[in-house]
Amino acid sequence: HFQLPDWGSTATVLKKTYGTPQKFFATFASVKPAPVAPTVDNTDATSKAPITAQIGYNVHISTIGWQGEHYNGDLAGTTGRGLRIEALRVFSGDVEIIAQGHIQNVGWQDSQRGNNITIGTTGKAKRLEAIKLSLVNTSNTITYRVHVQDVGWMDWVSNGEIAGTVGQGKRIEAIEIKII
Repeated sequence: HFQLPDWGSTATVLKKTYGTPQKFFATFASVKPAPVAPTVDNTDATSKAPITAQIGYNVHISTIGWQGEHYNGDLAGTTGRGLRIEALRVFSGDVEIIAQGHIQNVGWQDSQRGNNITIGTTGKAKRLEAIKLSLVNTSNTITYRVHVQDVGWMDWVSNGEIAGTVGQGKRIEAIEIKII
């Protein structure tokens, strides 16, 4: 969320100044997330750690297409609607990412590496079933979790661990990604 200074202001100035979200992120200093309200089962210890790099992502959802961009732990995708994620795009102006997706009837794709990468497929009606994400040449940690068909939210994993299922034919429906 950005507070614009004047009534009637638009994001046009930001777009003209920076061009892309990645270039805008590159101007950020270390950011700390908003405090997390205590809950009965707050097992996500990473939620209180400072964010030292920025991560953005969006997903391609069956019957919807590309969803808007999400950042630093926001939910991308849907829950409770039975819709599969078919592709995941991950980007950062701060760090280089390696990503790999496990696709319905395909298996593991080749790893993708860069600052703006996409895994999965579009236009083929194939579900993304599992992902692996890691960072290159940084002391930061990428942590992520997925919401899976008939399972719900799975545990947070990090640095190349598998999030999702392999060999079970279950779709990923939502994703959250953070860098700490």
